[in-house]
Amino acid sequence: MRKQLCLALVAATLSAAQAQKVATSCDGPSTWEDGAERIRGMLLLDLDDRADPAQLAHDYGLELEFVSLHSQKDKLMVARLPEANLHSSLAALQRDPRVSAASPNYVCQLYSESDNRPTGMAGAQKAPNDPLYKIQWNFHMLQSEEAWKKNAGQNVRVATVDTGLAYWNGPGRHRVEDLAETRVLEGYDFVHGQVEAWDEHGQGTHMAGTIAQSTNNGLGAAGLANQAQIMPFKVLDGKGRGTFANVAAAIRLAGDREAHVIVLGLGGPKGSEVLHESIKYARSRGSLIIAATGVKPNEEIPFPAAYPEVMAISAVDYKGKLTSYTTRGPKIDLAAPGGQHRQNDYSGIVQNTIRQGDPRSSGYYQWSGTSMAAAHVAGVAALVAANGVKGPDAIEKVLKETARSKGSKGQKEGYGAGIVDAGRAVAKAQQVAAFQRTQEQLPLGLWLAGLVGLSLNRRRKQECS
Repeated sequence: MRKQLCLALVAATLSAAQAQKVATSCDGPSTWEDGAERIRGMLLLDLDDRADPAQLAHDYGLELEFVSLHSQKDKLMVARLPEANLHSSLAALQRDPRVSAASPNYVCQLYSESDNRPTGMAGAQKAPNDPLYKIQWNFHMLQSEEAWKKNAGQNVRVATVDTGLAYWNGPGRHRVEDLAETRVLEGYDFVHGQVEAWDEHGQGTHMAGTIAQSTNNGLGAAGLANQAQIMPFKVLDGKGRGTFANVAAAIRLAGDREAHVIVLGLGGPKGSEVLHESIKYARSRGSLIIAATGVKPNEEIPFPAAYPEVMAISAVDYKGKLTSYTTRGPKIDLAAPGGQHRQNDYSGIVQNTIRQGDPRSSGYYQWSGTSMAAAHVAGVAALVAANGVKGPDAIEKVLKETARSKGSKGQKEGYGAGIVDAGRAVAKAQQVAAFQRTQEQLPLGLWLAGLVGLSLNRRRKQECS
């Protein structure tokens, strides 16, 4: 049993073939001194661009492998070594100039729960005509229809770093019906080492539906930024578990592929230096990073949401109140609909996804969690970007300035700047985009003004002579 568990967890870091190689030497998951779960006998390394991996492996007695084929450029690697040497080797590697960052390979998990009872269909509605739109209280709360008057997320790339996406047909799986018109870009499955990031769990597909479900197609539910493009990265397995090695690699790849928004419905209790470097890299590449804050209200914000470069999102229910499960406190950036399951009502977040853990069947299910809340903020961020606001700093500022504030007391409680508002954010985005365009044109204007001034000065000199 321990050998099987080891293989399942290591597969979240390496390809299936690589995982088979290390299965016999791994003793299973363990915890660090602070209680954070990690992979035994394994470190996560971000090497300096000039470092020679072979020499480093020789010097420390390591077995080094790239996290994925996409990690070779960044030299993001996992190192296998005897568990007894892990502490001393980690300390030495953190001081080695050939290593930009080093940390244990922590285990992470998702932050949601599902209700596998299918949601019944309702009568067709206006704006849009998706039958379940009338029970999507979450979109009504965010004034989505006001936002849709301007834009629906055209030409914006949103990377979902989660359990993948139920978008491809194949044996024992199928594309969920309400993604047929959704624009899906090439992603990657870091769990199995393949291009098709197939969802075996359901959360990733549900989150993608909140962001960009096919909309106004007379079918099922609507999506918030329904013209946005989804870039799916699978870093969690069918049980919703993975490692920070894959999360860090996915964030870097999303940054390289110029995702405007990166959303994560996952986390762990301990930070990773390597993960943090990946986040800073993607943000420097122009990606706004948004993360769920967990489902333990009495604990600290988990990572990666706890990093200052990441927007930390708490969850509210259909009344706009913080849910019983959401993480709280003054370090939250924004609140958004996360849903709260109640018996026989529509208080969860309804989207089309696979039945949890069963890729062979799908339906319209209610989920709740801070993962769902993060997906809403990602959708609104996509709307802001689609209206011309450039850069993660500017987009984040718009989201915070237009949120429905709960005042200083609410910020301390866990609402952050307030509950995100799509209608107000898009209105503000148009003003900000116009100002940014003016600023971009300003250097040219100053140059032309300088030429005019120089010409006038020459004319005056000629007249005086």
